[in-house]
Amino acid sequence: MKKIFLLTIIATILSTFSGYAQFSSSNAVTASKLGIKLSGMDEVFFYYGASSYDITYTTTTASNFTWSEYTTNPSSATFMQADNNTQTTTLPISQVGAGGKGYVLDINGNKKYIWLIELRNTASLNISSMTASDGSNPCTSTQIDVVLTNPALYYYNSLGVNKSIPRTYTLTYNTLDWSGSAYTTKQESVSKTFSSGTSISQSFTVDAPLTNTTFTLSGDQILSAFNQTKTLTTQSEYTAIAVAEHIAGTVAERTSLNEKDRTSGTLGGSAPLVVDFLSNANTPTALYYRWSIINLSNASDVVYYTDKDLHYTFKTSGSYKVKLEVSNATCTVVDSITPVKVVESALDVPNVFTPNGDGKNDEFRVAYKSLISFHAIVFNRWGRKLYEWSDPGRGWDGKIGGKVAVPGAYYYIIDAEGSDGVKYKKKGDINLIRSK
Repeated sequence: MKKIFLLTIIATILSTFSGYAQFSSSNAVTASKLGIKLSGMDEVFFYYGASSYDITYTTTTASNFTWSEYTTNPSSATFMQADNNTQTTTLPISQVGAGGKGYVLDINGNKKYIWLIELRNTASLNISSMTASDGSNPCTSTQIDVVLTNPALYYYNSLGVNKSIPRTYTLTYNTLDWSGSAYTTKQESVSKTFSSGTSISQSFTVDAPLTNTTFTLSGDQILSAFNQTKTLTTQSEYTAIAVAEHIAGTVAERTSLNEKDRTSGTLGGSAPLVVDFLSNANTPTALYYRWSIINLSNASDVVYYTDKDLHYTFKTSGSYKVKLEVSNATCTVVDSITPVKVVESALDVPNVFTPNGDGKNDEFRVAYKSLISFHAIVFNRWGRKLYEWSDPGRGWDGKIGGKVAVPGAYYYIIDAEGSDGVKYKKKGDINLIRSK
């Protein structure tokens, strides 16, 4: 067991150190660090205005190193220097030509290929012009037209094949981001890689912004690593056309505790169900609003409103779909909420109440939901009317003309109608009990 354990530790250490072998160079940025994929090449080093150059290779075991230099074909590389029985080798380089230079490092017979580029020796990169305009579908995308000088960067790989290095730019602009309760300004970033060439005129599209904005193109990623970024911003602000909405509804909850299903926690409950709907559209880009309240049991039962936000009362039981179209002269978006449920009516009458001031059952109140009309009268045993009310959320407090009524049986008559069309006619006795 100890032998296996030691072998495992040794294997782990060797694995760790084997990954330590690497190239390095002062004042340089590598292609691998920039995420540039290379074909038939171990590494490319970029410099900007370096006075001298050197390449170092370090490994964990003593090796024999041989350096050679080439311009286009590694097979014709010329000898530079050799370092034997050492773990580190460094090649000093006096200068790098306009097109760059390639180097081959032979390590105990295994070859590695690298390329050096001095960016100051290459043609100047420049963004000449850029405009933003409505594309073929301005409701979803915006067209960017750019003219730029994008000099080619390249290397000759292990097979002597010329390979172009992609130059990536970043386009930034503002849009709106919906947080779930409000819009916030968000900077959108889009990477764009252009092919190499002396002068490039190219059009591309990005997601349409939801707010007025300018566009800024900066790059490339290689120059940016040396704080030499070239930048151009559109001179005029782009006027947003795309529209967005995020419908939200809130039930106006009533306070009468004897009303059942005052709110269900979602968009539903007892009628008359009052709901405040917010469009949450990206104003001022959004201009026109069309709300549709659709009865799902009768598709022809639809009412329309043109308010930005809607305060609506559902008076009839059933399920509803609430749809909103938001538009301007060019774009339209549609959102909906399904379903909004208005519960069926109910009316229950107690047979006893205890108006003793303890806050429990102190009034003669009905339990109800979804009533659109209500009328109740309380009589004494001789038929005299003692109290009358038309709000089902209220009740009789057990007093007659401000004076406490004596305990005993009283009589009521209740007429009501539910939001589902059900009519209620109830009568009976209510027992008033007072504790001693």
